[in-house]
Amino acid sequence: MPAWGKNALGLGAFAVLPVAVLSSQGLTLLMVLVGLGTLISGDWKRRRPITAVLILLGTGVAWAALTSLWAVTPKDALNLAGSLAVLFIVIVLLMDRAQSATPPQRTVIGTMLVAGFAFGAGLLAIELLADLPLAKLVRGDRTGQDNLELSLLNPALTVLVLMVWPVGFTVWQRWKPAAIIVPVVVVVMVWLGTSVTAWIAIVAGAGAFALVTFIGPKGARGLGFAAAVAVLAAPMIAQVVTPDRVEQLLDGVRPSAIHRIYTWEFTADRIAEHPFVGWGLDSSRAIPGGQALVVEDGPALSLHPHNAPLQIWLELGLPGAVILAVLLLVIARGLANLPRPAMAPATAAFAAAFVFASLSFGIWQNWWVAALGVTAVLCRAVIDAPPKDSPQ
Repeated sequence: MPAWGKNALGLGAFAVLPVAVLSSQGLTLLMVLVGLGTLISGDWKRRRPITAVLILLGTGVAWAALTSLWAVTPKDALNLAGSLAVLFIVIVLLMDRAQSATPPQRTVIGTMLVAGFAFGAGLLAIELLADLPLAKLVRGDRTGQDNLELSLLNPALTVLVLMVWPVGFTVWQRWKPAAIIVPVVVVVMVWLGTSVTAWIAIVAGAGAFALVTFIGPKGARGLGFAAAVAVLAAPMIAQVVTPDRVEQLLDGVRPSAIHRIYTWEFTADRIAEHPFVGWGLDSSRAIPGGQALVVEDGPALSLHPHNAPLQIWLELGLPGAVILAVLLLVIARGLANLPRPAMAPATAAFAAAFVFASLSFGIWQNWWVAALGVTAVLCRAVIDAPPKDSPQ
């Protein structure tokens, strides 16, 4: 067996944050390469929680592919369904490998994860403090093009905020006093950056951590239930939280915030036109009326709604929303079955990921799917004991 195949998960753990800093798009390739490496290594042991997730993901991809029959851009819908199927298969394989890892293997993965986090944080600090020298080097001469802005690092800050939980858990297990360094680094980096969503995700993660620390499995299941309800109620929420009702509350906040509210209102109106089957996978970018300006230089809907529940409702309708809601409940059940020390940080990562998905990126962006998958895999890989209901 090639050595790189045997250690692929550890190498991937090291590379996640550095790759996100240099180019978030590289996360997709990284995850696929790690999947190939772990596939070469063999030693697969299928477990029940993975099977439940696999069924839901498979059902979701099948429904998404079916919606290409009425999608605004059928060919794009089919291509996206195919790429999502590949990414989901890789994620499931990596979760299976992480779950069956031996304690020594977990130790190696944890060590590589912490080392990669430190290296990636160093690269991120250079970018934030020195006006993106690495991005300029990677992207080459930009004469005649727009200047690079710090917002370019928002995906890297997203990965940083998600990684703080498995990294912090690992450091706490081994060097308890040093664990405080991890959240301090993250807070400083986010403060230097431009992502408001990252601040919200930090608060949500910390709140979830505290909740589960104090009340245990009920907290994890409760958060999963709340997330599932939020998904199912997303169109109604968007029709209540309208620009005319919140514009004064957002006075002084970034213009992008009120633009986001307009986008969500427009999306909810379009959902109401096809609530049961949606407009078809990947149709957000081509929804009629989406290019009409609602704020200065801001269209009603450009590429996606910046909200995963609304995007899934818009494109996949009620079946897609139900599948996502059930998936969140299954994940929450898995979190509630983790050993108590691991339950809190894993649930915190879940809460932070849900915030990012609800406020920022398009849910089908390959790098974002990869980031969510890698977060789940690494959270599982650094846990020293299997879930309580899993075979030993």
